[in-house]
Amino acid sequence: MNIDIKGHSGCIIEVIEKDNKLYVKKSSNDPKYIERLYKQGRKQSLDNQDIVNVPNIIDCVINKEESYSYILMDYIYAQNFIDYFEHASKSDIDNFIETFCKYINYELNYCEVKYIPKDIFINKFKSVKGNCFQNELLIDNPITERLLDACEIVFNKLPDFLQIPIGKCHGDLTFSNILFTSNKFYFIDYLDSFIETPIQDIVKLRQDTLYFWSTQMYSKRYDKIRLKIIFKYIDDKINKYFSTNEYYYANYNILQLMNILRILPYVKEESVRDFLYNIIDELLNKSIPNGYE
Repeated sequence: MNIDIKGHSGCIIEVIEKDNKLYVKKSSNDPKYIERLYKQGRKQSLDNQDIVNVPNIIDCVINKEESYSYILMDYIYAQNFIDYFEHASKSDIDNFIETFCKYINYELNYCEVKYIPKDIFINKFKSVKGNCFQNELLIDNPITERLLDACEIVFNKLPDFLQIPIGKCHGDLTFSNILFTSNKFYFIDYLDSFIETPIQDIVKLRQDTLYFWSTQMYSKRYDKIRLKIIFKYIDDKINKYFSTNEYYYANYNILQLMNILRILPYVKEESVRDFLYNIIDELLNKSIPNGYE
């Protein structure tokens, strides 16, 4: 049996057979990642709502002394998002949109709206900015400096406190972290966020539906025009559905800006760097309508 399974986090991903059943083992011996992987497994194991499916976590282990951690979960026979949408009907797509919206509403119902000081954003930005200047593709680049200077202005001009619903969220809900079957959706690879809010899950999905981020990591041929039409349909529906939520409406742009900035320090290709530059430029122009230069 030849099973193609891979990820983009740098972890080792294996399919293991035991007692005639398949499991996925995700492991890391990177000291910088072992605690993050352990937290992923714990967070995934605690998402026990009934709206979407989550692969059962069989084991979640961390050994800091030996710099090693792993999670073991059920293997799900499923498709990735591109293969799924390649043949999905309109009712399939509508079913996904409805399921996603129900999931976010479920999260929001268990949230508490809190006043988040803008210093949370400013400190996070400073950390991201420092990491950017450790990446050779970003150092001594006038575009990097121009965009980061503009972002600093935006974060400094935020109100002293932002009202944000705080509670459970997936944390990295891009299409690359969703498994698709004929009528079910499985969420995987949960992640802690610097602000735990369901708005972040909308931000992450729109990272794909609006900006096609996860397609950057897909090397096989596919119908790009069809996928573009489907993504626009999903994005329009989701954005319209949540536009009546005052917390989404007020915080989307700033959370998306921070979201894209957090990716920037890790780029390894000029094409991906330039792709992110363009998104940051667009978000800045939305945040400062009269321009920022």
